[in-house]
Amino acid sequence: MKDGSLNTVLEGLGFEVRETQVYLVLVELGASLATTVSRRTGINRSSVYIILESLKKKSVVSSLFIRGVMYFQAVSPSELFLIYERKLLSYKEKIPFLESLNRFSLLNPKVQVFEGREGLIKVLEDTLRAADDYILVYADVTEVINSSISDFLPTYIKRRIEKKLIVKGIFCDSPDSLHFKSRESSELREVNLLPRDLFPFENEINIYDNKFSMVSYKDDIGVIIESESIANTQKMIFNICWEFAKNYTNSKS
Repeated sequence: MKDGSLNTVLEGLGFEVRETQVYLVLVELGASLATTVSRRTGINRSSVYIILESLKKKSVVSSLFIRGVMYFQAVSPSELFLIYERKLLSYKEKIPFLESLNRFSLLNPKVQVFEGREGLIKVLEDTLRAADDYILVYADVTEVINSSISDFLPTYIKRRIEKKLIVKGIFCDSPDSLHFKSRESSELREVNLLPRDLFPFENEINIYDNKFSMVSYKDDIGVIIESESIANTQKMIFNICWEFAKNYTNSKS
């Protein structure tokens, strides 16, 4: 094995570059003075002492006195392997506990809160990372058009179309919503309406993948909730509302 490969192996075990140099010199020379290690590695002596102390904490270097002079000695490569094997076994024993923590975290939704114009843009941009081929949306289009991110909408729509993400939208009935509906085909959008006087949406809601996001354009605040169970429930609710909105929209035709 070449020195470069040895360095890669040791660094993979958590050794820093200069720790690797010092350890390999000690393996080659056996018990040595810090001065000797400094000369062979080209690292100044004061730094060598710091590195040796770091290696002692890793239990891969020990110090000993010979005729009143301090020498340093590295554990053999086979002992080094055993040290890391013991650490690995110790970690393996803790895996069931760590997995239980992971399952616990999956049961608890991850919530992110965003504020201001840039925050609202981040909430919308997150929908563009959807793995599903659709985004479910409740919105009052007029509120969106008059919001602080109105100038971002053309860019958002263009990027969404490029990613072939289809919007299924339930919008408050208004001239603005009808304009969006008129461009369903060209902008990959399916729209159904609800009477604004009965269902005045004050927030925009997006449902995609395992996420549920809400945006208040009046307050410039957005929230993303990442939870498979919450997202699935919201998708079912949306589908119920979609059928109701479809009936209302068809009755206007």
